[in-house]
Amino acid sequence: MADLYDGRHMWGFTEKDIKNMKAKKARVERDDDLNKLLQFFRECKANNEYFYWDVDADPKIGVLKNIF
Repeated sequence: MADLYDGRHMWGFTEKDIKNMKAKKARVERDDDLNKLLQFFRECKANNEYFYWDVDADPKIGVLKNIF
């Protein structure tokens, strides 16, 4: 890319900008990941009657301990 723009100094963004964009994308993908996983398991069960999954949660403190 540096060859296309006659060097890095001609880019319209910095390496820090790229790192920030990657971090933002990772946060977006991570949002709601538990619900995405549970939905995936539900779909697997709908497509395969032998698929088994369960969760181990502590309702007192609202924490999910294990998914298996």
